[in-house]
Amino acid sequence: TPVVAAKGIVKINGTAAANIMVRFVPDGKQETGLISSTGISDAEGRFQLVASDGREGAVPGPGQILLTDTEEERPAQGEVSTKAPRLLPEHGVLGAASLAVTVVEGTDLAVDVKTR
Repeated sequence: TPVVAAKGIVKINGTAAANIMVRFVPDGKQETGLISSTGISDAEGRFQLVASDGREGAVPGPGQILLTDTEEERPAQGEVSTKAPRLLPEHGVLGAASLAVTVVEGTDLAVDVKTR
């Protein structure tokens, strides 16, 4: 399966978001066995995807970007979190989000999650 360079910027409400895990899952992955790709955003929100087989990039075409906040607090059962989550439940599960995107060679992915 070919992969193409895949990078971009993650923003939350227009502000660059660091330490967000970005996972691209191509449409049809279950049926075709296509590989997913992941990356972590840096201080400027920039990320570069690496395929699960170690190659830099992602399978070109449509799919879903899944975002997970690596800084989200996960308090023990019965305890209360001391800081508000950056990614809210309406974007998926608490601390995660999902967006439809298309990976195209030479085009940066712009991921901007609106929480308000």
